[in-house]
Parts: sequence; structure tokens; C-alpha cells
Amino acid sequence: MDSGPLQVVSVPTAPYPDQRPGTSGLRKKVCVFQTRRNYLHNFVQSVFSSIDLRDRQGSTMVVGGDGRFFNQTAIEVIVQMAAANGVGRLIIGHHGIMSTPAISCVIRKYKAIGGIILTASHNPGGPEGDFGIKFNTANGGPAQEAVTNKIFQISRSIEEFAICPGLHVDLTTLGRQTFDLENKFKPFTVEIVDSVDSYANLVRNIFDFAALKELLSGENHISIRIDAMHGVAGPYVRRIFCEELGCPANSAINCVPLEDFGGQHPDPNLTYAADLVDSMKDGKYDFGAAFDGDGDRSMILGKHGFFVNPCDSVAVIADNIFCIPYFQQTGVRGFARSMPTSAAIDRVAKATKIELYETPTGWKFFGNLMDAGKLSLCGEESFGTGGDHIREKDGLWAVLAWLSVLAARRQSVEDILKDHWLKYGRNYFTRYDYENVDVDVACWMMADLESVICEKSFIKQRFAVEDKIFQVEKADSFEYTDPVDSSITRHQGLRIIFSGGSRVIYRLSGTDSEGVTVRIYIDSYEKEEIFADTQVVLAPLATIALKISQLHQRTGRRGPSVITFCASAVVTLPSDCHVTAKKKTPDEGSRKLVSQGGDPGHINKAQRREKKSNNVKQFRAMAGIKALVGLSFSGAIGLTFLLLGCALEQYGVYWPLFVLIFYVLSPIPTFISRRLSDGDSSSNACRELAYFLTTGIVVSSFGLPIVLARTATIQWGACGLVMTGNAVIFLTIFGFFVVFGGGDEFSWEQW
Repeated sequence: MDSGPLQVVSVPTAPYPDQRPGTSGLRKKVCVFQTRRNYLHNFVQSVFSSIDLRDRQGSTMVVGGDGRFFNQTAIEVIVQMAAANGVGRLIIGHHGIMSTPAISCVIRKYKAIGGIILTASHNPGGPEGDFGIKFNTANGGPAQEAVTNKIFQISRSIEEFAICPGLHVDLTTLGRQTFDLENKFKPFTVEIVDSVDSYANLVRNIFDFAALKELLSGENHISIRIDAMHGVAGPYVRRIFCEELGCPANSAINCVPLEDFGGQHPDPNLTYAADLVDSMKDGKYDFGAAFDGDGDRSMILGKHGFFVNPCDSVAVIADNIFCIPYFQQTGVRGFARSMPTSAAIDRVAKATKIELYETPTGWKFFGNLMDAGKLSLCGEESFGTGGDHIREKDGLWAVLAWLSVLAARRQSVEDILKDHWLKYGRNYFTRYDYENVDVDVACWMMADLESVICEKSFIKQRFAVEDKIFQVEKADSFEYTDPVDSSITRHQGLRIIFSGGSRVIYRLSGTDSEGVTVRIYIDSYEKEEIFADTQVVLAPLATIALKISQLHQRTGRRGPSVITFCASAVVTLPSDCHVTAKKKTPDEGSRKLVSQGGDPGHINKAQRREKKSNNVKQFRAMAGIKALVGLSFSGAIGLTFLLLGCALEQYGVYWPLFVLIFYVLSPIPTFISRRLSDGDSSSNACRELAYFLTTGIVVSSFGLPIVLARTATIQWGACGLVMTGNAVIFLTIFGFFVVFGGGDEFSWEQW
């Protein structure tokens, strides 16, 4: 124990407007955390302040990260601030490294109130790369939206943070370290743990390790190739596959965690794990897998590099779920998938009469169902799969699940998947990622696209590409009502669902450090034609998706950054794949897209909408000082009418000036509601109350002059001038909210 108590200090700070946690926490470029004064401290304090003081005092929390650059620096700050904020014990991974699944496991094992995870997942690392920080709650899963909204609101008004700057922890030595702090009855404790032990014990009780060892190192063993991509999964892979299951040491590659992931992009897909794919092509290995930076995602490959689409992967595990002993003991409560994920698992759920849930993207939605005992297995198209053993997706768990299926069925990965398609039919699936698109451009494109697809005339439209005809059956902006707590989550992606079940989905990613990723998901079900090339099957839908959205024209992109599907990592649409119509249409060279049964002016409507969108963007760009001058001038006109109603010689009564109080009061409820709540996830009682109060204020301002006129306190002419002034002033206030009310920086200073 250190001699003498350590000092706790409060440090003044100023808020930042951009610390809203995304789908997986706060992610920014490393330089943002390094160069913006107290940027990390502000967010960490906001996390601690979001926890009730009574729950925080003397509590246990878990801290770990994927080992990327800035990880060690951030951990030191978090330790110092945790001590100053009353946390009693921190459990930290050895060297500060702990996979996201392991952190969820440790939170649950030690009954901690939560954990702070330092990761940007599959985003690149290093000094020029990304850094992220997210908060998981006591169930081991990502914080619900109510919690992240609270963290964001606190970050917008933070004035100081508490820290113990003299506290320093040795992350290299396993064991317990204790520290005395000022004004604290109990010492602050830090435990450095080997998180691999805890996680290995967990999965050992889920899977049949004897059967897996026979598969991987027995007499007729298969050969595997596991690529940890220099992420946090490396030590876990070494321990479980090499030390416990007997795989040769050279079966596991890139297992040393590096701050920059070896200069690579730690994203387990066909593009960024190309080295693994190439090593599989000669047939030397029967099974391959790659993990992302924090170990919660994995890609599955079969012999010769046969790619298993993540949507198919979770469906195959669901269909063979009792190959895993854990589910033989617990039973299966339900399946779930994120909305963009293909409906492959839906067919398994229907055949097995197991409940199926469709949720927004984000593991927190699965966690709520698991906590309620409604869900056992779930997955996302973004290479995330997991069970209810923890409350995070788990890349290593998914690999062990696949190996369990191989051990039970003694078939190749390719044969298992083809048998699945023969049994259920096949969902062809692809995802186009347009990375680092300008946020404003992406948001305006989505807003305009939503206005297009939500028009009644869009339903039942028929689009033809070559000999394929697609009729729109449904189009909407996806919203989700949680069956556990009835909370509503809106604006989770735009869906176009065609007859036969084919889908096109547009969505913005919430995991980028700068810019935004626009994603297009394309999903088409075939019952008979199950062995065709994905590129060929989906090319017509891809053409329609790009033409409807006008994405290339709006963003200036010539093609996607990454395409994920089962034939290749990169695709170019066939040059002869152009849109045709069954009825006579305008000149082929000038026609963009014609809906069958509709009029050739469809593209003209789209062009008009795009032009309107551009005009609106130009208007927003001119907002600022010009808008303020215009609104101020409008307000002056309104006040002039009010003063005329009081100061003209024939009136000369100043009672109407009382309405000035209503002008001052009218914006206050909305300002307060914006401070206290800033989410669209459910009905907002605070905002509804603000609307009610504001309506009362506005009605009162119009009612008062009438009352004064009817009692002969003022003349009716004065009443008319005051009412005119009221109308102008309130329209001016409304204009202020329209022009300036959309940003996170919305504040009294602008007012």
C-alpha cells in the first residue's frame, strides 16, 4: 500500500458537443483524444456521473481494451478518475488487454456494475487510426439507449471532473494493488487479472472440448487456420486452440496484439483478411477463421476459401444448435437477427417452431431479450454471432460453434452449407459499404430517399431489369417495439420489400470515427436456384437499389469501398446490366429508371426531389449570420407593431407590453426539453410537456389583448396591432428553431 493518502482534485473543464455514443460507444480519430483538452476526461466523467452515486460508491467495475494505440494512456486516466469518483475496485486485464466478450464474461462473473471497453472494433489502429470507448452495464451488455442518452446529455453540460492524478497502476503484474485516497474509508483496489482464464472456463462449460480435441488433433483430425489479425483475440486463440485443443502452433497466426494491428485493417471480411483467404485456396486447410480487433466478430471459411455468409452462418448454427451441449441443458428460448440480416434464420425458426425476433442493429437489443429469458441465439450480418452465455457478440464462440457442428456431422463446411440450402432454400445476400461519406450529404440523401419510398404511389410499383420483374410490396423506415419493455426505437434503416421477399435496405453506420458509412443491403430468396453465383443473382436488385437512391450521383462515388458476399470481395456490375421496361419508354440513352405500370416521368420526379434537396442544403448552408440578421429584422417588425399598439397618441395605454413576458417564456420549455432528452427511441414525455406548455403560453399571449379590449382597458385598434405583433414574433421564434434547432450545439448562446 502506498504511504500517505492520495489527493483527489476537481478540474474545471468545458463541454464538447460531439460526444454522443454511437452503436458501439464513442469513436474518434486518435488525434481527437490527444489534442482536444480533456476530451477523454469529459467522456469518462460523463460515464461515471450517469451512474447513481449510491450504486457507484464502493462498487466494482471492469476495464480493458483491444490493445490499440492510446489504450495504456486511456486506462491510466480511467483508473485515476474511477478512484476519484468513488469506485471501490477495478478489475483490469493483464497489460490492459481484454477482449470484448471476455469483459462481458468478467462483468457477469464478478457482479460488477459495469465495464469500460477501449476499442474501435474493426476500425484501423495506430497513431493515425481510430480509438473508441464504450460503457457496458451490469448485465455485461452495451448500455441501453436511455443510458447513452444520459451520458451524452451530461457531456454537453459538464463543468468539472474528479481525478486522482498521483495514482499509478502497474498493468504488467498480476494480482491486487491497493491505494489510500483522501476522504475515503476503504482503500481503492485494482486487480490485474488473466482474463483468458475466466473466458476459457466459460466456453469449456458450453462446448464438448473432448469432441473438439478429437476433431482438431485426433487420429483423423482436420487442419485449421486461425488469423487473429494482431488483435486482442490472439492470446485467447493460442490458449484454447493450441494449448487446450491440441492444434499445431502454426495453425494460429498473427496472435500477438499490436497497437496498429500490424498496419492492417482488423476487419474479418474477404477484403481485409485476404491473406487468410489466399492461404486457404490450395486446399491445405479444411477450416479457417479470422477475428476483428476486439474479438467479438469472426469470419468463417471452408476448404479452398469457401466463404460462409454471416447470415447463413447463424442459420446453420440455429439448425444444428443441439450439437452444442450447453443448449442440450438449457433448451432454446428463441432466435433473433438484426433487421438488415437476411431471413435465412427465419426459415429455421419457422421449421423448428421457435420464436424469431427482428431487432435494430446493435447488440443491446438482443441483451434485453436475453435478460427476459426470450432469446438463446442471435446474429448480425456484420459478422457478429453469439448466445446467451454473455451479453456481447462473440467471435471465438461462433468458431467453436461451427467446429462443434463439424465434429457432430463429420462433413465439410461447404457440404454443410449446401445441405442447408437444399433443405431451406437460399437467401442470396450482399452488402455495399460506402465509407467516409460526408455526414450532411449522407443524411440528406437518406431524408430524400425516405420521402420517395414512403409515398403511397411507390407501393406496387414494378421495376424490371432484363427479364427480372420486382414489385414493391412494402416500403418504410424501420422501427422496433421492444417486447420486454415496450420501448420504441425509430429510424433504424429504410426498407424496400419486394414480392417474393427480396429486400433492399439503406442504413447509415453508427460506428465510424469520422464521416459516415452508407450501407446498402440486398437480400433475395431462392427456393430452387440455390447454387447460382451471388453476383449474377443480385445484380438486378443492386441496379435498382443504386438507381432509386441515386447514391453515386449524390455522393460523387464511383463504387463501394467494400462489398461483402460469397463469391468475391469486389464486384463490378455487368456492363450489359441496364434497366429496361416492358412498356414503351423514352430514349434508352436518356432514361435512368422506369417503373413498370408507372409513367416515364418517374425519374423526373426523382430529379425534382434531388433538386429540391440541393436547394434546401444551400439554404441551410446560408443559415448562420444571414439567418440571424433576417430573424432579427423580423423580430424588430413584430416589436414595432406591439409598440404602435401602446405608444400611438390615440391609444396611449401600455398594458399590451405585458405580452413581452410571453415572448420570453415561450422558448424556455423547448430549451429545457432539449437539454433533458435528446432521443427518438421512444415517446418523449419531456418534449410533449414542452409542447403543451408552449401552446399555453402562445394562446395566453393572444388571449390577453382580447381580454384587455373587452374590458375597455385598451382599444380594439391597439388589440389588432398587438395581435399582429404577436403573430410576427412567434413566427420569428419558430423560424429560429427551424434554422438552428437541428444540431447538437443548439443553445442559449445562439438565441
